[in-house]
Amino acid sequence: MFQSHLSAGVAAVCLTVSPAWAVEVASQREGVEIRAVDSLPANPGPAAEPDGCSTLGAGPETAGGKAAAAANWTVTGEITQGELTFVSFVAKTTPGTSGSCLLEGGNVGIFRGPDLLALVYAAEGRNRAPGTLQPLQPTGIRIWDGDYGPMPLADLHMHADALLLLRPPADRDSFCDGTVSVPTLYGLPIHQARILLLAEGWKPAPPDAQSPSGYVQELAKTLPEVQDCSGTGFGYCGYAYDKGGAALTVTSAGEGMEGSSPAVVDFAARCE
Repeated sequence: MFQSHLSAGVAAVCLTVSPAWAVEVASQREGVEIRAVDSLPANPGPAAEPDGCSTLGAGPETAGGKAAAAANWTVTGEITQGELTFVSFVAKTTPGTSGSCLLEGGNVGIFRGPDLLALVYAAEGRNRAPGTLQPLQPTGIRIWDGDYGPMPLADLHMHADALLLLRPPADRDSFCDGTVSVPTLYGLPIHQARILLLAEGWKPAPPDAQSPSGYVQELAKTLPEVQDCSGTGFGYCGYAYDKGGAALTVTSAGEGMEGSSPAVVDFAARCE
């Protein structure tokens, strides 16, 4: 027996380990657990109101997602890879600025069709819980936490059709069907992320026309690849790089600590 992670004020729910689970599950990610289970608990709290949370979809589409919704959870992501469907769902949602959303009491269910096979959840006493999902290339799932400014929490991969293994987020990400690899930049000040990228052959790609924003123009003195900044909310700024036909976009948020630069919150590459 074990307890799933739920937000403060929501009663813990116990789940039963399934003896019929034929694939091993394990976690090498401190603070995040995975257990084989065969039943989905109902969310004992009130149904979440997702209005204002742009991170949430229109509604569940998979059998596993519908099962989570039927148990009063709010589904935040669904990804199918092979026979398995990965569904993230939370107990509570709170809209924030710039379309952001605080996701609390989160879990990730691994389903085969409508059948729940395993559950990923935060270890007892840990504040960072699953919020949403992202597919990895060529296969695998990245689990993001549920904070207003989400960060990668763990990566989940199937190995040899015999082991579902939860690990810390990889130190490199692949794009363009595995032909492009980028070092992990999350949380780095953009000027430090820039050092990594230039060392790997990425070149700054300044915009054709500079933004009229005084803040952007000041930033461009040391980061000419800055494209523009939102100026409100989280203060997102975008940056562009290229290398051998691949284009890389990097996003930072905020203004950074004193004497530093804004921190990277997202990046992605695309290829011609």
